Amino acid sequence: MEKLRHDWIAEFESVPPGNGTESDRWASTVGKAARTAMSTSERDAHEEKKLKLRKAIADQSLHEESEANDSKDAERRRKLDAAVANGDWSPVIDEQTE
Repeated sequence: MEKLRHDWIAEFESVPPGNGTESDRWASTVGKAARTAMSTSERDAHEEKKLKLRKAIADQSLHEESEANDSKDAERRRKLDAAVANGDWSPVIDEQTE
């Protein structure tokens, strides 16, 4: 494939857009290309369908991701509560600026 690409590019007087230094702008997979072409509402609908499918097949990694997110949310909430109670917002601000 690379040889065919190289031969095709060699037939032109100049390098076609997206094939020289800009080649990293191309999507590396079909999935990435599809997500790039989707509107925000289409992408949200796609992610919702994926989540429903993962739940339907009882995807074990979904449970693990949920637990990881729950612990992060709990820690974030603890820092926020401490900031409100103590008047010290630096931990909350530090987390947002990292």
